[in-house]
Amino acid sequence: MSKKTSQLSLMEIGKLHADLSALPDDIQLDPSKASEALRVMGVRIARQTLAKIRCASSNGPAFRKVANGRVVYRLGDLRRFAGMDAS
Repeated sequence: MSKKTSQLSLMEIGKLHADLSALPDDIQLDPSKASEALRVMGVRIARQTLAKIRCASSNGPAFRKVANGRVVYRLGDLRRFAGMDAS
């Protein structure tokens, strides 16, 4: 079983951040993975909060609905939301 981000050491978080930085922007993540990725980027937003933001506001990260209404987030959009993109 994997640890929650809050249970990781700074070295483990640094490695996750480096691993995440190496992934392409077009990777699609479900809301749970998006929440984990944002946490590694320093933005603490729970999966449930992402759902509330999708329904009530346009202040959250961009998302897409794919087959069967499933919600996905592009990693590049999460990076922009977290203020980590270079552009």
